[in-house]
Amino acid sequence: MTYILDLPKTLPERRTAGGACGKAGRAVARFVNDRIHAWTVWRTVRTLQSMHDRTLKDIGIPRGEIEYRVRELMPRGEQ
Repeated sequence: MTYILDLPKTLPERRTAGGACGKAGRAVARFVNDRIHAWTVWRTVRTLQSMHDRTLKDIGIPRGEIEYRVRELMPRGEQ
């Protein structure tokens, strides 16, 4: 059977910067992303903890579940 368009069976390999500089750059980027994520989670938890119980009840988050809910809604993405 002949096809008009032959597509590759696999995706081409992604090109990344090679060598020590490429690895170091990716490690630095991963570290920075981890720190930004941790800071964002901490800031969100702190903001929610400063709210009144009534406000938390209105948005459906019990005070004891604030950190769990924030971490559930803001998972760390693998890159």
